[in-house]
Amino acid sequence: MLTEPNTIPIVKATLDVDDFYHPDHRRVYRGILDLHAVDMETSPLQVYDYLQTVQFDFIADLADKVVPGSIDYAVKKVKDYARRRAAQKALMDAVEELPDSRTDLQAQFEGLTQAFHGLLKDEQGMLPVKEQMVKTLKKIESQETELFMKIGYPSIDHMIGGMALGESWLIAGRSSMGKSALALNCAFAMARAGYGVAYVSVEGTNHSQMCRLLSMYTNVPLRLIRTGKMNDHEVPKVAHAAGVVSNLECFYISDNESRWDKIKANIQTRKIKEPKMGVVFIDHIGLITVGGRYRPRQEEVSFISADAKRLAVSANMCVVMVCQLNREVEKRKGNHRPVLSDLRESGSLEQDADVVLMLYRPSYYGESKDKTLAEIGIVKNREGMTGTVEMHFTGECVRFGEREKDTGEFPK
Repeated sequence: MLTEPNTIPIVKATLDVDDFYHPDHRRVYRGILDLHAVDMETSPLQVYDYLQTVQFDFIADLADKVVPGSIDYAVKKVKDYARRRAAQKALMDAVEELPDSRTDLQAQFEGLTQAFHGLLKDEQGMLPVKEQMVKTLKKIESQETELFMKIGYPSIDHMIGGMALGESWLIAGRSSMGKSALALNCAFAMARAGYGVAYVSVEGTNHSQMCRLLSMYTNVPLRLIRTGKMNDHEVPKVAHAAGVVSNLECFYISDNESRWDKIKANIQTRKIKEPKMGVVFIDHIGLITVGGRYRPRQEEVSFISADAKRLAVSANMCVVMVCQLNREVEKRKGNHRPVLSDLRESGSLEQDADVVLMLYRPSYYGESKDKTLAEIGIVKNREGMTGTVEMHFTGECVRFGEREKDTGEFPK
């Protein structure tokens, strides 16, 4: 910067003053930026005259050590060391606070996790349209699965395209519509397709989720699996299914945690351990609390909704939350199909979500004798089509399948 002023914008876009360790380096950098801001020369003599606090020999020595064409390397090294110092400070501060019994370990852990996520996040700054277009065309051409994930149901994927990293989804419906079943079916299908998937159940146990997975895979009724009252034909099928599920190395399940900060910290921790994890399902938002000071429920839900979207972007994954609808659906006469305004407790849910799926089973309201018919309304899709997809639902096996092509079992 002292010898080639055209490098100043390159450095300024990435490095902050505090990224330099030596106090005189910080002073010189700040002086260069000040002079450049008013279109003044940034030669060693001019910087020395402006600062008056740094020896001229020190500034001249910096200029003598210039290696032409090394600006990108130098910026990268300074930023790397700055991040390492910040990480070290965060860890040392945490160590100093540990002996204090008033320290909230979970809050401290979440703070550390967020700090490291921030340090590891790349800073690209503003990109020229030409450069971004090249990246976009490469993604379109390659159809990278890491960037666009199919949920396992062609009829839905055809309309939506799949899940994109950084998106927030909602699966909503009234009680007994099959919200949790759909979420777990999607999670299982995506895990079998090779995606990294996490499933967080606030209302159910890990054991109950395992039983559901076995039932939906084998088409053996859930009640028989839970009670162990299976016949000789069903036992081998369940044993085979257990092996299939056990071999899913990138499928994670968590239960019994209802505080949002802890759920978020667990997700961030798993993402650090498994960078390829692309989607997390959270069932369901109605049972999650923010913790800390008391606040109205609507305010809590608004915070969780917005923070889930921030988590999706910062962790580069898709966050899918299961949501209960309010009772307005029941009060309507003639047509009980849900709409966006039926989302419970907060308008933020509708605003923050990129995609909203709403479940409806006509037989539940006596509008159809076919108990296997389930409608999935794509009522919001920020990037594409909306509409309704008919699915095949087997209630006793908590299983969703394509309406016309459902064979009754997952592919072996």
